[in-house]
Amino acid sequence: MKSALVLGAVSLCILAGCSSGSKLDDAPVYLTARRAQSQLTLQDPTGQAPNAATPQGANPGAGSGAGTVAAVAGTTPNVQVNTPAAKRVPPRIDVAPITGYVDLDREIGAISFENAYTRIVVRSELWEFSGASAGESDEVQPLPYSRRGWMERYLVAQKDDMNLSVKVRIGDYDETVPLAIIGANSDRNGEAWSRELTHDAASFPWFLVRAGGAGVVPRVVTEFNGSRAWESGVAATALQVALGAIKIMSPQATVITTLSAPATRDKANAIDQVISKLFSSRLVERHASDRSLARWSPTGGLNIKLNIPLRGADWNGDVGTVGGWTISFEAPRPSLFSDWYLCSPEVATKRCKATLSTAAAEALNKPSASAILAYPLLRTAGSELTIKSYLLQQSWYASAQSAFSGNQQSDAWIAHGLCLSIADSVIALGLNYIDATLVTWAAMEGMQHSKVAHALAWKNAPACLAASGKIT
Repeated sequence: MKSALVLGAVSLCILAGCSSGSKLDDAPVYLTARRAQSQLTLQDPTGQAPNAATPQGANPGAGSGAGTVAAVAGTTPNVQVNTPAAKRVPPRIDVAPITGYVDLDREIGAISFENAYTRIVVRSELWEFSGASAGESDEVQPLPYSRRGWMERYLVAQKDDMNLSVKVRIGDYDETVPLAIIGANSDRNGEAWSRELTHDAASFPWFLVRAGGAGVVPRVVTEFNGSRAWESGVAATALQVALGAIKIMSPQATVITTLSAPATRDKANAIDQVISKLFSSRLVERHASDRSLARWSPTGGLNIKLNIPLRGADWNGDVGTVGGWTISFEAPRPSLFSDWYLCSPEVATKRCKATLSTAAAEALNKPSASAILAYPLLRTAGSELTIKSYLLQQSWYASAQSAFSGNQQSDAWIAHGLCLSIADSVIALGLNYIDATLVTWAAMEGMQHSKVAHALAWKNAPACLAASGKIT
């Protein structure tokens, strides 16, 4: 009887489509042999007997892949087996496991940046300070300052370095911001650790978003560099020193103009070159995004997560989450010389309006001529270039002052040309038409002019009247 059961089982496996190398246990249904009214039963994994009474007209092979074998003595079993082919779902692959990238803005924003100023804003979300988000562990595990024995340090010098940075390019403006610098050096001279994290950063220059221009689509690139070397020296420490030297030597701009754009671009390139040289043998993960400012909102942005190995530079080992940074842009403002912003909806407790025209009207209300003229365009180690000093450096400004003769009619045309030149030069610098109006008015009100000029020259000059007429 036992041999008959084995033979019946082999026959069922052949009918069910078993391969020659497969085991009976691997068949799509489980075979159970039992002595009950001389009948063999195929049972499905649920434990139900598929050979139970089947309603008339029903398909005995339908259901969970079960079939029925009636092996009455002296007859041939009738086997019906339904074995749908299992579909293999390919796993999702994370090709950049050290860094994460999340776009927080999916829809067109309610605020237009065009013809207004904005600047880069970096907000951190580091677990040790902000806590965990929903669905994440709230346990904070410290990254130890691991030491090695003196003999190991004497024989082999070990250096681990990690750096996360973000580079933003908008038209002619480039900015590189290091977000995290983590380094450890262990050699015969001792052990040294270097860890630097950027939290909130907003001290970046303002730039004008021109309507339909290249500045409407910023390019944001985040890059992680990690290296392990068996040598002496700490790249992370060298990077910190290099960054400090670059900041001291580079001119500092409060607004991106044709004067400051080359300096900011050179500073960003210098930082990129330092990172590239110090991390010449490295692991690199990079995320890049080109996205119109129409999809940016002051509360959104691009969120970058950083994971680091729990043990040194073991990139294939267990990692822990440091946290993240959100790269965004500040709410747009119509003028450099006013703290009125654009917002939607309007908030009564904030100095903001829903449209550029209404916010500009607030900026044009009771401005300060002295504050406008003293606004710094560029700062260097020992000097500062203000709006006033920039105008005084222009040859056309000095020529106009010397051309005044005291004649009312001719002086009015000279003043008209002077106001036009002031507005044109402000536009050429990279400022908008609102600030061109404010600077023209401030120059009339706050700068010293030729004593020979007729007293009514400014009031009779069309361009000067157009500028002063917009001030309320």
